[in-house]
Amino acid sequence: MPRRIAIANPVVRTAARLTPFRQGQLDALCGIYCTLNALQIAAYPVRPLGLSKARSLFTSAVSMMRKRHSSLNPVTQGMANERMIWLADHMAKSASTKRMQFVTEICDSEDVGGWIEESLNSGAPVVACLSDWVHFSVIVNLAPTGLALFDSQEMPWLPINPPEILADVIDRAGTLRIRRYTPTRNS
Repeated sequence: MPRRIAIANPVVRTAARLTPFRQGQLDALCGIYCTLNALQIAAYPVRPLGLSKARSLFTSAVSMMRKRHSSLNPVTQGMANERMIWLADHMAKSASTKRMQFVTEICDSEDVGGWIEESLNSGAPVVACLSDWVHFSVIVNLAPTGLALFDSQEMPWLPINPPEILADVIDRAGTLRIRRYTPTRNS
């Protein structure tokens, strides 16, 4: 069944106005960077994630990883899907304010493409582990021939050959979306 991503879905329109935070050449911090990039998209235009807030979240994320997983050095070794999901949730909560809150939602569908499609059409950027690259990135659009990315390593497009299915390219266990919501006065 062909995908039905809205032309210029809210996520890709927002990403076109922003610049992703970039990962260094010698680190393995794509999980932290892609979460910052997804938060940047989710926050815009209500309250853009400024450089100061991004630095604070980055520092907190590295510190939390070192405290919680002292035997792992996320700077040089990266992290597994479970740690990435835990960290993204921590970062989303840390980025939340009284006026704007973020929640992470783990992909719970066997139909990864349908789940990504629903996420993007509803304005929620998708963080995914790209299987062959062992790399976390933000998906901003899904097309029959590939994925448009908002990526920390300057990879704007990931081609998908027609015989490949999306589940072969994306590790569902490392896939989540970040939603922004604004609490009402009654909540």
